[in-house]
Amino acid sequence: MRVSVIINPRAGAVKVDVLKDKISESLFRCELSFHIVSHRKEVMAFILSELEQKTNALMVCGGDGTVNETMQMVMSLKLGDKTPPLSIISSGTANDLSHELGISQRISEAARSILSGEEKKIDIIEAESNGVKKYMLTNGGFGIPAITADKANKLRSFLQKRSQDSEEKSLIRHFSKYTHRFVKKMGSEVYSTFLIQSLLKWDSQDWNVEIEFEDGKRKISKAPFLLINNQPYLGKKFLIAPYTQNTDGMMNLTLIESHHLLTQLLSVLKVLRGSIRESSIVNISERSAFTVRSLSQKRQLTFFGDGEILFRDVQEIKFKCHHQQLTIMV
Repeated sequence: MRVSVIINPRAGAVKVDVLKDKISESLFRCELSFHIVSHRKEVMAFILSELEQKTNALMVCGGDGTVNETMQMVMSLKLGDKTPPLSIISSGTANDLSHELGISQRISEAARSILSGEEKKIDIIEAESNGVKKYMLTNGGFGIPAITADKANKLRSFLQKRSQDSEEKSLIRHFSKYTHRFVKKMGSEVYSTFLIQSLLKWDSQDWNVEIEFEDGKRKISKAPFLLINNQPYLGKKFLIAPYTQNTDGMMNLTLIESHHLLTQLLSVLKVLRGSIRESSIVNISERSAFTVRSLSQKRQLTFFGDGEILFRDVQEIKFKCHHQQLTIMV
């Protein structure tokens, strides 16, 4: 059995050598092919090469962002039923998908799911803008959620670059390296930190969106929280969509229409407590497809999915749910 292993060395706090050793020990009977991510083009070349070798599974070591990046490439190949199953080793900042699927956080146990686990088919959410298609598996959103994800990602990227800059002063380089490690260990808690900052600095000027549904109905909203969910939890602790499943061919669309800081904070508190319910300021629906567009030329849309910014400054995005199109070993 051939297993193709993609390792993102920049994700999380697990060292590459530790990952390789534990995976090799757990799958010593398998033919393993490792690729350490450095550039996106190399990953695509590795995947194509492994598909030619008739690989039996793709194992991704990283967080939701690494899984998302791999999935973008696999989906672009349009393999359909020929797509090998995915195995996930949780070693990233946010590991929402593996947490939702009940995949062990222990490297050895997660690796052995290739041999002893079961196949689970889950939905894929497609987002398309200006002819460009992107995909997500967990949660995404506009407004404050997108700003929060963007800030967290920019901080990690900034610290990583400073820690590796040979022209930077030694003290600053070491401080950046230490801080980057600390942020990695924070995991999804880093999003909670930036959420408060994003709430305090939210500017609603020119923020006006329209949602068009399959039946032609339209809804105009100024909601600072516009979330698209394929599973209940965002960041492991935010229970956004309690009854959402990633196997039913539907997306959860949640709009929180609170326009004052106090009601926004109360809404976040309800989410943390798992008590968010439809009300005068909370609109919840389940849809298989819809379009979100900005009604203002001055303020376009930025959308995050699986912790990554998938689209930035676009006028509209079309969403579609592909029912059980990805197989994952659990």
